[in-house]
Amino acid sequence: KADFSLNPPSLDKAPIWATIKNIPSDLVTDEGLSFIAKPIGRVVDAKPFTTINSAEIKIIADLTKAIPKELEIEREDGNIWILTVSYPWLPSLCPICEEVGHKAAMCPKGSSVVKSEVPSDSAPPEVPVADPVDVVNQSINVPVQKNSPLPKESIK
Repeated sequence: KADFSLNPPSLDKAPIWATIKNIPSDLVTDEGLSFIAKPIGRVVDAKPFTTINSAEIKIIADLTKAIPKELEIEREDGNIWILTVSYPWLPSLCPICEEVGHKAAMCPKGSSVVKSEVPSDSAPPEVPVADPVDVVNQSINVPVQKNSPLPKESIK
């Protein structure tokens, strides 16, 4: 007898592309980008740099947390840099359970009454975007060697 469930597992992580702008020039490195992106997730890829102070990176993001649209970095001289983050695409959330991976009509937590109350033409909400994140006060260890490519890891 086969053992399976018709309910898919919760999707809590996904790869997303992010564009980070206003990066200090000394942080436009693999190690610097990993440090900057840590509040969003783990960097797994980066496009070649096209401008001096911005980067396009692929991050495995934790979709159970709000995704920041700004990052704050305090420099050694005490100045605060505000980095803007934009996302060309974010996964949609189910309006019933606020999880990623299905629409309201297929929500395992929704009843037929709730499902019928959700208009079919309404756009599903996107993953929430957070307030600025203070990168400096985060305790992290970035094991990236100088001039090494970013790791090409699979989603786990």
